[in-house]
Amino acid sequence: MLDEFRAFLKQHRESVPPQKPLAGVSAMSLFYGTVRFPDVEVEDDGDMLVFQWGTYDWGEGAFFEVDATRQLIREVDDDQRIDQLHLTYRFAPSAPLSELGSGEFWCTSPTNRSEFEAYINNHVVLQVLNPLSSVSSELSMEADV
Repeated sequence: MLDEFRAFLKQHRESVPPQKPLAGVSAMSLFYGTVRFPDVEVEDDGDMLVFQWGTYDWGEGAFFEVDATRQLIREVDDDQRIDQLHLTYRFAPSAPLSELGSGEFWCTSPTNRSEFEAYINNHVVLQVLNPLSSVSSELSMEADV
């Protein structure tokens, strides 16, 4: 999924990863809406997209993060395999960013993408972060093996 998203970004003339969170989350949404994976059942929540934000410390100090994650659940030998493609932007913590709190918004089907797009395009977190420079941006893959 990581290679497919990188190719998708290049095809759409986006940097890898996109420089601004709104562009990144929008690109992830478009990728979710147009690129299917044959070994997942969309109808059974096998392919979902989540937009999430908040201040977190993963052992390297606290950062305000905004993230779009595409999650695929595959049935493999009577077990579930979960793969997650993360696009994460980290910002230096500040009082105004802390006031944004934390949360998440799920898109559980490509048919609900217009609702997801309306939500992210008007979300205060992305409006506040878009003019700021992130400390880092990362495109990563987490896969069960």
